[in-house]
Amino acid sequence: MAVLIPHRDSRNFLRAWSAQLFAIGLRGAWSFPWAAPLGVISRFLTKNELNELAHGLRKESLVDGRDGKMTTGEPAALPFPAPDTAGQSEGTYADLAFFGPALDIRLPDPLFTGSAAAALVHAFPRPVLASATIHNVPPNLPPPPTISFRAAAAANMIYRPLPVGDSPYSFEWQIGELHWLPPVKNKKRSA
Repeated sequence: MAVLIPHRDSRNFLRAWSAQLFAIGLRGAWSFPWAAPLGVISRFLTKNELNELAHGLRKESLVDGRDGKMTTGEPAALPFPAPDTAGQSEGTYADLAFFGPALDIRLPDPLFTGSAAAALVHAFPRPVLASATIHNVPPNLPPPPTISFRAAAAANMIYRPLPVGDSPYSFEWQIGELHWLPPVKNKKRSA
């Protein structure tokens, strides 16, 4: 999977929200590492491909006069792609979704370009900073934190179910090298 990872300072707010979600009984609150899934890929993206992805995301964060800042909004659920059901019990992950605050950035179209496009299996339609995995959104959840950040990175991520644990909420993940979005250049002010 390719993901967008906000700076550590922003992730601290998401961790606190996950703790609140878990405290009220949302079992999947610790099932994802506070990142925005961008696409399921068939192989790891190369350093150059991740850098291109980071540059494309930065470019989108500057459109329409925006200053490169990404902010979060209302919570949203982002469905898992249809699973390969070979060897899995039917329905195990088909109705599972990433849950978290939606990001206000639109994804470039196409998000993956060049050789990375061939690796894309499933593109997610919008970015959500996943703070939990869910089957259904329960009522009366605490509101997500409002977060804004410019510093973020693109990375490869392995995400797979554990053979033991509270299925379907038991996953392990490993995030590869972070490829930071280019810095936002300050416009010189006239004196």
